[in-house]
Amino acid sequence: MLEDRIYTLNTYFQELFGEKVYKLSLNPGTTCPNRDGTCGVGGCAFCSEGGSGDFTPSPLLSMDEQLAAAKALVARKGARRFVAYFQAFSGTYAPLERLRSLYASVLCREEIVGLSIGTRPDCLPEETVALLAELRGRYQKPVFLELGLQTARDDTADAFNRGYPYRVFTDAVTQSAKAGIPVVVHLIFGLPDESREDMLQSVERVCRLPIAGIKLQQLHILRGTPMERLWREHPERFAMLEEKAYVDALTEAVAHIPRNIVIHRLTGDGPKKLLLAPLYSGNKKHMLASIEKRMREQNIFQGQALTQKKTEK
Repeated sequence: MLEDRIYTLNTYFQELFGEKVYKLSLNPGTTCPNRDGTCGVGGCAFCSEGGSGDFTPSPLLSMDEQLAAAKALVARKGARRFVAYFQAFSGTYAPLERLRSLYASVLCREEIVGLSIGTRPDCLPEETVALLAELRGRYQKPVFLELGLQTARDDTADAFNRGYPYRVFTDAVTQSAKAGIPVVVHLIFGLPDESREDMLQSVERVCRLPIAGIKLQQLHILRGTPMERLWREHPERFAMLEEKAYVDALTEAVAHIPRNIVIHRLTGDGPKKLLLAPLYSGNKKHMLASIEKRMREQNIFQGQALTQKKTEK
């Protein structure tokens, strides 16, 4: 089992809540400063029209309706307690009072034991972070921030139109950590022209910051995105889309992640109606089995490389 080798989200939730807890993907109905012209238009080159929320309910539904739809997806698993996850677009990109109402509408529910908000580090003014700390105290429930960094290299980020430099991310992590809000960072392996060493450096750089968790996945080429056009015109720039290359890079990176950092994700599964490549990523069970197999073959554990460095000193 992967739980024997890495600090999984399931293990963390069991420790935090004392039982199995499921995340409910929701749509806050916000947009993104990289789409509305504030810092750019068109969004990140790999991002679909759904703003990374392709698996969330429609924002036209009420929060009651969204929660009911999300719960129905895990009902057969006997789920009874949940973390509400505002996944689509930038979940802190709205006026403060709207955010207060939005967050409170889920935190006030008995079955919701925590809140996770997907957003951008350039959408975290001090007053928003203060609001999150306030609500965490009022409802006595954990609040998490999930920040979409994707890479620590600014040149790569400029190429896919991220819209902010790495220092904005580091400032956001520091500010959130000081307020007691745990940060989960999202990274993508296989961005155009990035080498295996580049990806490992991104992991090492973010792990030196006060982050609480990390999400790792391979790049998805989705239909209708600017990244699709680049992939079709220059396939040679996407060597890391091969399954073996991804599994090799990923398992090496895991060995460089400190053992106190929760690994929320090891592989992604893009929407099948939009996914053009890599098609193997659509089979999540296969991917997790391949990753576990490689880690067992190479006897890899989370944080192993860091322990070895300390021993060598």
